[in-house]
Amino acid sequence: HYGRNSIKVMSQNLDDKINITSKSFFIYPKEKPQTLNYELIRIMAHDKNSYTQGLLIKNGKFYESSGQYGKSFLRETDFENGKIIREKKIGDSFFAEGITIYENKLFMLTWKSKVCFVYDMNSFNIIQEFKYKTEGWGLSTFNDQIVMSDGSEKIYFRNPGSFDIEKIIEVYDNNGKVNNINELEVINDEIYCNIYGEDIILKINPETGIVEGKLDLQNIFNRKNYSDKIDVMNGIAYNDETQTIFITGKWWPSMYEIKLN
Repeated sequence: HYGRNSIKVMSQNLDDKINITSKSFFIYPKEKPQTLNYELIRIMAHDKNSYTQGLLIKNGKFYESSGQYGKSFLRETDFENGKIIREKKIGDSFFAEGITIYENKLFMLTWKSKVCFVYDMNSFNIIQEFKYKTEGWGLSTFNDQIVMSDGSEKIYFRNPGSFDIEKIIEVYDNNGKVNNINELEVINDEIYCNIYGEDIILKINPETGIVEGKLDLQNIFNRKNYSDKIDVMNGIAYNDETQTIFITGKWWPSMYEIKLN
């Protein structure tokens, strides 16, 4: 598999003494990621007070988590007009991170608290909590598993009932490992992710971890037009009805609907 591999060699000499030697090595894919192109469909308003961590679409509604200690919240909004339908403030000691939905349960990571809160998606009441050992960054759902990032090159596949790790892939392109994997979205059985601090989205093979595609979005939002606080791109939500993708950023005043072509 791509990334770190190891080999162990055991030898036996004439005196029946056994020697064991272990070596690690890395395998990188040779192929460069495919350049992904897009068409801009429309620009929508986005709450510039939202430090977007997780973004998704479910049943014609946007679900979004916003970070920062003392200011974190979970929100459901109307798909077309952006009006707030439901909002839940997160405790001041927690920094909200990525979200996903599985079987009417909304999972939300926290950054350094190492706690995943599970909410009833219809009431936003907490119904369960899980612990994990790394930082919490991005979250999405892949078939019957929860996929999670922690800011490294790793993506964890977790059991939604126990949150136990069932598989880990390491993300690599032709230049080596890819760090700072952030917000996740599963689209047509492929994992798409934000890279923290860059206006790009990567398409990742969920079996091998190879970066198959790269979407350059550097020109979609002109920061020069805003003197107010603007942070990094973050947030990917796929609308399977229109096969379009909504992207935004932390404290961005706009959300962009795009279609890959």
